[in-house]
Amino acid sequence: MSVSLDKSIWSEFILEQIVANSPYITVANKDFSGEAALGKTVVINQLDDFTASNYVIGTNMAMSAATFTSQSLTISQQKYVFKAVDQLYSRQYDVSFMQKVMTKTADVFAQAADAYLAGLYTAVSGSTLDITSGSVGWTIGTNGDTAASSSAYNAIVKLNTLLDENNASQDGRWCIIPAWMKEKLILDTRFGAHVTYLQNGQIQGATVNGTTIYYSNNVPSGWVLSGVTDAFAFASGLTSLQLIQPEAQVADAVKALYVYGGKVIKTSKVATLHAIEY
Repeated sequence: MSVSLDKSIWSEFILEQIVANSPYITVANKDFSGEAALGKTVVINQLDDFTASNYVIGTNMAMSAATFTSQSLTISQQKYVFKAVDQLYSRQYDVSFMQKVMTKTADVFAQAADAYLAGLYTAVSGSTLDITSGSVGWTIGTNGDTAASSSAYNAIVKLNTLLDENNASQDGRWCIIPAWMKEKLILDTRFGAHVTYLQNGQIQGATVNGTTIYYSNNVPSGWVLSGVTDAFAFASGLTSLQLIQPEAQVADAVKALYVYGGKVIKTSKVATLHAIEY
């Protein structure tokens, strides 16, 4: 018996699961997700900072118009899943089984998009927002700074200081670290061992200097990113979702196409560190 596919329900489910499985997508500005289509250029308008003028008693205040900075983000990435599930392996097609199929579909899309966004560190590496200035990197140990290494905790504090110096907002601060650095952070008594892990990689229960910590296996070669929520943008869309029955098989096949793109839109609000395991 074939299962019917409610595209709107399962499309929403997949998109929610993609976010839930990706720390980089979680911290990105996703206000543009509904406009995504392969090859489409999404325009991002950002309100510029305001300035204060001196007030003089008895004189009129001069009104000025708010200004915006526009950037473009191209939806350049596309991934598909096309999997056939033989009906002999699933005697009862139900919502629970279908949910497993869609969850696996979402997870593979999430990993692809997560790795893509992780690679955006190149927009910052080698700049003044790169603590290591593109050099060999910092060796990260467990406890306080030593002659051989710096602690994971202190490295994150340093990244936070760099954001402070660039007037980054205190709200929505995040840092994404690799799993091996998470281990060293957990072993630091200042962070604490009594923490839990959320599905999206967030280490719940403790922060470092007001920064929410996430971990991802897609951190490229130890390039740790830290920033604020609106530092980079992500737009995505599930442009196709079908459940078909292959003519020559007794099976149901799921066919899905996911498109996405990302960009660092505030390079002064993202800091990076090339971390090397001690």
